[in-house]
Amino acid sequence: MLNIVEFCEICKDDNVQVVDLRRDDERQKEGLLEFAEHIPLNVLVEIDLQKELDLNKKIIFHCKAGGRAARAAKMLREAGIENVDYVRGDFLEIKNALE
Repeated sequence: MLNIVEFCEICKDDNVQVVDLRRDDERQKEGLLEFAEHIPLNVLVEIDLQKELDLNKKIIFHCKAGGRAARAAKMLREAGIENVDYVRGDFLEIKNALE
């Protein structure tokens, strides 16, 4: 688990893939991080992880508050993917910290 400060320090690194798990309506209302790939959690559970995610990079999930991100990280670890983490914290605080 990363806090907001830790996330902000590494989120734009070339060896990191950031995945936004929020729904479309949340992204429209709250905004987005331009560098994050959008894969809603309900879609993530159905996709071929090896095709959709760059498993050579550290994968960091974010959502509105951290709950979905924690579930997604756990799901990948259970699938044998270890280079995964998530950010715990309010999305608007993350967005403000990056500005």
